[in-house]
Amino acid sequence: HGHLNHWGIGQFGNFPVEAMQARRKAGDTLWFTTDGQMCLDTPTLGTERLLPWLCWKYDVEGYEFWGVNWWTYDPWDRAWHRFIHQSDEGQKHYYVRYPNGDGYLTYPGARVGVNGPVSSIRLEQVREGIEDYEYFVLLDRLLAQAKAQGIATKDAEAVRAAAQAMVTIPNKGGR
Repeated sequence: HGHLNHWGIGQFGNFPVEAMQARRKAGDTLWFTTDGQMCLDTPTLGTERLLPWLCWKYDVEGYEFWGVNWWTYDPWDRAWHRFIHQSDEGQKHYYVRYPNGDGYLTYPGARVGVNGPVSSIRLEQVREGIEDYEYFVLLDRLLAQAKAQGIATKDAEAVRAAAQAMVTIPNKGGR
């Protein structure tokens, strides 16, 4: 114990909330990892928009998305990946096809006259979620200030509770 202090966990519940709380209490750092969760077949864009909400609710420092431009095919032509050869430990090798859109949140811009990547709807939802997070942090700050000044916060506390109730662990992830 004590050797691993930075955890990459799935936001969908593969790491129980109780374990998250225990790791935080021990001083560890938690990040959500999004492998296979931010994909084109997630029509509600829930993961992209809600990861910052989950970070706020569960006191998780951040999240990672492992790639923004991993295009195994030109995504303007094919919205899926090719099979790739890989190995997890260097011994057993296999072929795998990652979920559609996994590894990219942008598109190559040349086809639409842009020198560089262009944003996707999913990336725009990431931005919206980060803006939501900023409002939640502001709400928490203002609540603390109001309480310190003896101002009633019942209505603001209800808004905060309603926002937190919108995200839960476990959940279905991006799917």
